[in-house]
Amino acid sequence: MRMTGNAVLITGGATGIGFALARKLVEWGNDVIICGRRGDRIESALSGVPGLRGLVCDVARDEDITRLLDFTGNAFGRLDVLINNAAIQVQADDVEGASDFAAIDEEIRINLIAPMKLTMAALPLLSARPAALIVNLCSLLAIMPKPNAPGYCASKAGLYGFSQALRLRLQGTSVRVAVVFPPLVATPMTEGRGHNKLPADAFAVATLRQLESDREEVRVGQAATILALHRFYPPLAGWWTRRISRGVTQPKRIATQQVAQ
Repeated sequence: MRMTGNAVLITGGATGIGFALARKLVEWGNDVIICGRRGDRIESALSGVPGLRGLVCDVARDEDITRLLDFTGNAFGRLDVLINNAAIQVQADDVEGASDFAAIDEEIRINLIAPMKLTMAALPLLSARPAALIVNLCSLLAIMPKPNAPGYCASKAGLYGFSQALRLRLQGTSVRVAVVFPPLVATPMTEGRGHNKLPADAFAVATLRQLESDREEVRVGQAATILALHRFYPPLAGWWTRRISRGVTQPKRIATQQVAQ
């Protein structure tokens, strides 16, 4: 499947990884819709990429999923590629932070339940195409968790399992399922985390190239190295993953905070 000439929907596409993918997909001749919960970020993204379309919505709300797919159908009359990118991470650095029930609920709803619901609701549109693609942005933490983000690790592990089951379910159809494992990518949300980050545009290009080669699991940069290492020496791979994912996105460390993927 070529990553050009498609109708594409990207959740959480106004910033970070999602925006880098949206920008490259538009440059490559695709029709792209992004969505997000903050209108100012959607407006900023649209002003920076001519031809990009967007909708303010919350994919954790059932009615907004319906509204988003109606918007996509009305705009393009088709859907070739769905990219489930929207996610939050709740960092709990102490016992009290780890028991924030409202934060745990929101994290699971946005990171796992929302992409599952959106994907299933979008299947009729995707199945109508001669070739279609579902892309789920996963995380190394789905396989090698870190202690201060249990909800995020669990939600991404769940998304990985959902992707594998969905791929089996869709065998023999026109719809393909791919999972992306990003490395640490340089975005505004990772300014206080890690080092040796991959530029967002470089990540986007590498990801799209691998998707064009029909990879079921896209592994970019350090993610490829760490996942390969995990096959042979899991403790070292886990240590490396926790090391590069250390830090917070705000200069003042607090017990519990949400950071974008």
